[in-house]
Amino acid sequence: MSTVAERLKAAAPLFQKYDSPISIATRMAQFVVESQAGVSDLFKKSNNGFGIKASAPWTGDKVLHNSNEVGGARDSYFRKYPTLEASIADNASFYTSTDYRSNTAYKKAIDAKTYEGEANALAGIYAGDTLYGQKLIKAVKDYNLKQYDDKKESVQMTFPKPPMTDRRKHALGYPGHGVYARRSKSAIKKIVWHYTAVKRSLNRKIWDHEGYWKNTHKWDIGGYHYYIDSDGKIYWNYDLEIATYGASAANPYTMHISVEANSASDYSQAQIKAREDLTLWLLTNDLKHLTGQSVLGHKEVPGNSTSCPGYSVAQLQQFRNDLDSKLKANTTVSSDFDLPTYKQPVKPFKELKVGDLATVRKPHDAWYIPQTKKGRKPSKDFTGRSFKITKVIDCEVGYSKRAYLLDGVISYILEQDVVEARSHWDSESKDQQEQLDYVYIDGVKRAIGAVIE
Repeated sequence: MSTVAERLKAAAPLFQKYDSPISIATRMAQFVVESQAGVSDLFKKSNNGFGIKASAPWTGDKVLHNSNEVGGARDSYFRKYPTLEASIADNASFYTSTDYRSNTAYKKAIDAKTYEGEANALAGIYAGDTLYGQKLIKAVKDYNLKQYDDKKESVQMTFPKPPMTDRRKHALGYPGHGVYARRSKSAIKKIVWHYTAVKRSLNRKIWDHEGYWKNTHKWDIGGYHYYIDSDGKIYWNYDLEIATYGASAANPYTMHISVEANSASDYSQAQIKAREDLTLWLLTNDLKHLTGQSVLGHKEVPGNSTSCPGYSVAQLQQFRNDLDSKLKANTTVSSDFDLPTYKQPVKPFKELKVGDLATVRKPHDAWYIPQTKKGRKPSKDFTGRSFKITKVIDCEVGYSKRAYLLDGVISYILEQDVVEARSHWDSESKDQQEQLDYVYIDGVKRAIGAVIE
């Protein structure tokens, strides 16, 4: 039989494949503690490597198993998976699978900055065992699980947010959420494409459709999260956490994009481009747990009998393949690396605020990752590009005490690499320029430019 270390090494790529607010090291430690890395009795009959019970919103297969609980052993239903990978994927998204889990039960673990913090926060919550955190920490150390957090990984760069009109406060039903409870974004499993079945030349608007739904169908909320009008303009109607009325029984796990058209030949190129740009942005941001294959035409959603969105299944599959090709092309192999500790600059930087523009200056050789306090190599040269600042955080890295979150690329940049942060300087001497732009790491002179994707 293979050893625990061998089984962990074999499973590591699967843990690295699925994003989670909980670190890879901690999740792999759970795999050890809960199933001895895939050899427990529960695992043998269910592929459940993490002891996750068949609690809501789980609707999949389940298995009855005698478990050791606080207060004694008892029979309970546990989730059953077809493969180990399915179990790892479910564990990765489990912590945000409901509002309660993401905002209450596991919030401290999600917000923790270290695997030790995650482990201690899970004790008594994920498992009733008060020593659970200590067991996880021991597993991380015994099997050197931090090595898998630090491995090179494929990093998918985000697609820019397309222009859109935010009408969420004016959409039908605001501020309610219809008949469905609010959900976590990770609960969304499919992106559904629609057309309105109204000819594009009629130039209808989303509020016209909402009026029809309200008056004719007595709906208390709309059908589409995003709507693309006859000119290719995008309207943002609902937060993804709200399940709209786009696909009947599938609504709880779907989100919806609709285009103003009534046949495959009625779409304009502007509409097709807007739909693709919007879908790619979603797939690399809020819905990055999905792929191009997660996109369905309305006609393909189980339980829905319709010709919407006007394409054949073969055409829809080609769209899915094209989306995946673009996602793959936008992926770069990267690894996080340590940034130098803080050193006071020769001159203070001008402090910028949310809404200001930040222009990337040269050199720009790393984005800043606040969760790990590390840098990450950018996928391309951003020198000279300007982005609106959406968030400001404190840090002590290089010569910077602030980092700015950039809109569009969803990236943090250190203040030392922002043109506007130096705009109040009359001049920079060569020595000052050298001091701010370079640092010696392991005896090698290297630029420490801006930071993040």
